[in-house]
Amino acid sequence: MSIIQQPTLFDIDYLEKLDIQEKYKEIFSPIDWTKALDLFQKDTKVGPSITVNYEAVLRSLMARIDQKIPTQKALIQRLKSDLRLKLSVGFLYSDPIPSEATYSRVMATLATHLSVLERMNQQLLQLIHEELDIFTENMAIDVTSIEARTKPVKTDNPKLPSTETQRSMTTEETLETFPSYASWGVKKNSQGKNYFWFGYKGTLAVSTKSQYILNMHIASAFASDVTLAIPTIRKVAERLKSEKETSYFSLDKGYDAKEIYQECHALGIEPTIPLKRVAKNDGEVDAHYAPTCLLEYSYKYDSYDKRYGALKYTRPENHC
Repeated sequence: MSIIQQPTLFDIDYLEKLDIQEKYKEIFSPIDWTKALDLFQKDTKVGPSITVNYEAVLRSLMARIDQKIPTQKALIQRLKSDLRLKLSVGFLYSDPIPSEATYSRVMATLATHLSVLERMNQQLLQLIHEELDIFTENMAIDVTSIEARTKPVKTDNPKLPSTETQRSMTTEETLETFPSYASWGVKKNSQGKNYFWFGYKGTLAVSTKSQYILNMHIASAFASDVTLAIPTIRKVAERLKSEKETSYFSLDKGYDAKEIYQECHALGIEPTIPLKRVAKNDGEVDAHYAPTCLLEYSYKYDSYDKRYGALKYTRPENHC
């Protein structure tokens, strides 16, 4: 019941100009659904045949995100009333739209087989890399708030392992300690004001040029940004190691912690992080931690010496 299409890759600006049917043809064509569809096959040949177009169901779940449809119920109503969307995601004209219970079963199956979705994503990223060299780009890591649709409840949040403890743990061990239930979270917005939400926190690693998401982890919203960083850094470093001698990661000042620098350097990564603390000028360093001369003029940064793990500075000209 699936539709065979010629795989293509696309530019985001070009994608937004397309008609809805052409748009989804471009989005879905590079994706190999085989492993995901295997999750919904019958164990035996006995019994009634499968009547649900599961590939179209999976495509419609992706379209729901793109179309900003809030719930599965709203998605079903939209598919019933919008024939062009129905055909665009792969349903045949004669196909009935699956019930909300069917969509819930599909989501439950996917939730218990996240490794299948992760492998599909890695295959797609590899295909994109062969076209656009995304693994040779520099990376940016940050978190985003994800609101839950359930009512807020009071929970006793566990203490998560510190960044120092995580350095002696494997990535899998660390990820197992991160809870994934909805909780209250807080972070500062672009105006410097606290923003509260109930739900989850997603940590994303994004290529800075093409802006593809190379890795993402979801945890309860109460977890701090820096606590979620090390597993993401490690996962991305695995993909970049063979593509680039030195990778540069950009992170905000919430990640200004000694263990983050240590982990990055151990993986051959150069982190670019604004300093969280401002140095007190005692005549030896300035506010940016650059050394100063006897007249308290700042030395100028020159380079990083890997042999000694030290920064090189040049003398202030015409002052000292």
